[in-house]
Amino acid sequence: METTTQGPQSGFSESLPTNLGLIRQRYPSTTLTVESMTIGTTSQTKVMILHDTQYVDPVVLKE
Repeated sequence: METTTQGPQSGFSESLPTNLGLIRQRYPSTTLTVESMTIGTTSQTKVMILHDTQYVDPVVLKE
């Protein structure tokens, strides 16, 4: 009898560089743009906004 584990081979984590790598692996477009910023006054949480410059509406992105 052999034990198997079912589930995803990879998944998002708390690490932004790891998550960005996973996204870039599945979405290998040169038009994918990443904007990094820190939000929050107390938590100082690092966030990334990803968008494809080919498809994004600049007005909506600015909002």
